[in-house]
Order: sequence, then structure tokens, then C-alpha cells
Amino acid sequence: MPLINVSTKEVMSLDSFCNWVDAQDPQRLQNIGQWPELWQRLYALHNTQNLVSRFLKEQLNDDLALFQQDNRYSGQTFILARRRGFYLRVNLWPSANDELARLDLRNFNKFYVYGDRYAHDHNFDFLTIGLYGPGYQTDLWTYDNTGVTGSIGEKVLLTAHGRQRLAPGTMLLFRKSVDIHTQLAPEALSVSLNFIPEVSPISEQYLFDVQTGRIASIEDLFPRARNMEVLVSELGDAGVIDAFQKMTHERELQVQARRKQRAHDARKHDTSGVPKS
Repeated sequence: MPLINVSTKEVMSLDSFCNWVDAQDPQRLQNIGQWPELWQRLYALHNTQNLVSRFLKEQLNDDLALFQQDNRYSGQTFILARRRGFYLRVNLWPSANDELARLDLRNFNKFYVYGDRYAHDHNFDFLTIGLYGPGYQTDLWTYDNTGVTGSIGEKVLLTAHGRQRLAPGTMLLFRKSVDIHTQLAPEALSVSLNFIPEVSPISEQYLFDVQTGRIASIEDLFPRARNMEVLVSELGDAGVIDAFQKMTHERELQVQARRKQRAHDARKHDTSGVPKS
């Protein structure tokens, strides 16, 4: 997970930033890790005073029925902007002393997934920069996804890269199916800003037990499938249940095909990474 070395005193408004990205070659969104002009402008956007509070004020002054209607994330996340090929989101990171943690620690830990034992990867690339507060700390590893077949309990070689704090102005690049990390609760409420290319994920997201070096769980490519399964079983008629079962069967076939292909690719390489003849 590269630490992006960028800084500027320039200030860029949300609309100006989005308009600038819109004007670029959309192919550049496929490789944001090689786009220093984007990094600098994201930093300039981060420099905008009251970026989040101004956005929320504008949103709340509009029709409340439309508030965050395109937001598929949890209450931790706000979508600042969505344009062709990318979007910007803000994440809130409460401290371990937050009122919610005091009232319901189990749900707090489940919702924010803090801790140093379980790390996760991402199935998309994105940039993140600290906006407010001390920032959460994160322990970092990388792994070789091409050698992973994708099964719970599978042993995976994790390479440690130390710890970073996502303090204001610190920018990190998360590379899909390469970088994994834990998240440790900040000492006080913190806020981060993400730039995310709009792509359809083509690989599973894994949760790793870093103590054992094994895959602990696998996130569904269709994360709302579990909720849909409950609704279908409770409210669906025979036709709905049949359609849902066909959909889940097709998704499982796709997962198996991807795992089979990864296993085949892994067998073509020896431990040094040199393809076998």
C-alpha cells in the first residue's frame, strides 16, 4: 500500500475537482496509482475548509427525501459526489470511547470492524486521505492474489509493511487484491475522504486472520444477497424463490470458475514466481 507523497497549498472546490476529472481521459481511471496530477488535486480538495459541513448543509437544505439516495453504504459513509466513472465518499471513524460503543459495544465492533487480528483487502482501487481528527491507525500487508484459490482456512503468505496513521493530509493508495489492512480506532472522531473509480468488482473480498495467516471469511461480490435471501424466504412466492435460486447458482458457478482459473494460474508458477515451461 504505497504512501502517496504529495502536498500542495492550493485549494480546489468539490465542483472544480469533479469537473477536472470529468475532462480527463477516462482510461486514466484504470490506473490511479500512476496519476500524480490526480493526487495533487485530491490534496487540494482536502485543503478546502469545511468541505464536509458545507456539503451536508447544502444537502439538508434540499429535499430530505432525496438525501443520500444513491448511497449504498452504511451510515458511516456519505457520498460527496458521483460522476461518470468515479465517486467521492467520506467515512466517519468514531473513537473507542464513542457513546455508541458505551451503549452497545458488540454492535459497535461489528459495524466499524476495528481490531488488530483481522485484516481485509479490497476488490477495487481507491485513494484515501485524512480530513479531520487524529485519524485511525492501520497495520499494512500485501499478498499475491494470483496464488490464492479463495477458500476459508486457506493459508496465504502475508508480507508486513508496518503501521500508518491516516492523519489529515496523509494519503494512501489501496490496490485491489494486493493491499490488506486492519483499522485501529482513533483517539477521537476522525474523517477520511476517498476517491473511487466506478468499476464492477471481479474478485472476492477477503478477511484474513493475520495471526494464523489464513482466510477467515469471504465477502460476497453481491453484498446484499444475504438480505435478499431473508426477504425472498419470508415474502417471496414460488416464482421469486426459483428466480433467486437460479441467480445464486449462477453466481456460485462464476465464483468456482474464478477460483479454478486462479488455481490453474498458480500451478504455472514456481515459488520464485518464474512460469514453469
